[in-house]
Amino acid sequence: HAPLSHDQADRLLDLLSTDDAYRNLFATDRQAAMAQLGYADASDPSVECTQTRSMASKDEIAASRDELRDYLTSQSAMTVIFKFDADTVA
Repeated sequence: HAPLSHDQADRLLDLLSTDDAYRNLFATDRQAAMAQLGYADASDPSVECTQTRSMASKDEIAASRDELRDYLTSQSAMTVIFKFDADTVA
């Protein structure tokens, strides 16, 4: 998959660190959550490979924002399974 654009990554991290409704959507329907960002590959079923068991807290995502943004916008972001699991985002 293509990496997220900088705008998509910023929006994703904004929503995951502030918006409970989006966090719930991201946890339950990753394709719809990614489509909401305008991510071109959102309809690909393999987007679901990034499922989480326990979503990282808003604070944890916010604290790791720069690292997450760098990762999400790099080519390796979509070639290695990525998780937003609690206690693993940093």
